[in-house]
Amino acid sequence: SLFRGTSPQVRAEAIRLLEESVRRDPGFATGLAYAAWAYERQETFGEGATPVERARALQLAEAALTAGPDDPLVAAISGLVLMAFGGQWQRCLAIMGDALAANPNNATVQSLTAFCNMMFGDLDLGRDLFFRAFQNSPGALDNYELLVGVGLAELFRHDYEAAVAWSLRSVAANGDWLAAYWTLAAAYAHLGRMDEARAAVAAMLERAPHLRVSSLIRNGNRFPQPHRSQRHDVLIDGLRTAGLPE
Repeated sequence: SLFRGTSPQVRAEAIRLLEESVRRDPGFATGLAYAAWAYERQETFGEGATPVERARALQLAEAALTAGPDDPLVAAISGLVLMAFGGQWQRCLAIMGDALAANPNNATVQSLTAFCNMMFGDLDLGRDLFFRAFQNSPGALDNYELLVGVGLAELFRHDYEAAVAWSLRSVAANGDWLAAYWTLAAAYAHLGRMDEARAAVAAMLERAPHLRVSSLIRNGNRFPQPHRSQRHDVLIDGLRTAGLPE
């Protein structure tokens, strides 16, 4: 539960405990992978990972792949980190494809493969995998991530009504999940529903007063071409129109 937290204090405690797990058992592949992922979440949900944290995450991901070469979950998590912090997007897609083939019904493997495809691979596959992950675990504690994953994919596909519907489901599941408000505000703005777009931005800033367009651009720039810029710009343009400060 600490790993899934989004506050700085909870994230720091998750990293501390995972690093302790790795120290006690350096060959524990799952612990290595989750420790690497915890650092990646600093970039996604925090103020940004430091160069030292990024290097440590890459070291942990490589160690996880060595310790658990046949574990699809370990592979998928490690692939995400190698892409996010190492720019190894082609390797990531290859790792994710193998992991999904080995364990096609694991919701985490599905969602991570979905995310990587949504950012720079097959967008339709990304959307469908997020949906399948939700179908496989509709009562999971992190289902709000899966719901907004579908919503963000719909936003990138320019189906703004669908993006609103899925984002609202995510908000209903977890009202503090910022990504749902990003997607909701951008979709409302693209639909010209400006009162609702501004309300979504206000809800976002109430939960994260530091959030700015520039920080979301920084996060998006982690993900390489060929497709990232074109897709990410749909989100950024919508949030600018909705009134998120620069």
